[in-house]
Amino acid sequence: MHEREKSPITSRMETKPPSDQTFAQRRDQWMRNLLKADKEDVSAGAKNVGIRLALYMHEGRQYAFPSYDELGQETGLSARMVQVHTQTLEAQKWIRAKRKRNAGNTYELRYWWTE
Repeated sequence: MHEREKSPITSRMETKPPSDQTFAQRRDQWMRNLLKADKEDVSAGAKNVGIRLALYMHEGRQYAFPSYDELGQETGLSARMVQVHTQTLEAQKWIRAKRKRNAGNTYELRYWWTE
């Protein structure tokens, strides 16, 4: 996280506290911030996967659980590349993944710039 704080993107982040917003507003802010991320930090493929994950979420269900195959079909990527991109987004603190063997993964958005 310290590396991210030094990144020039941090100054471009929208930083209104999430508690003052609805989930849809926080999700939209998250998507805008992801799209603003430098391509050296977040690849176009990772942005594509991240945005698609975010679009699964709504006020009543603030998490998503699509399969790699499903995300691959929707993004035009292979299931393996979707897996790589979700792992990258998780490592960069954009998402939180809960993995359960034989039950699929559940994803939540992280608002690291407010943590």
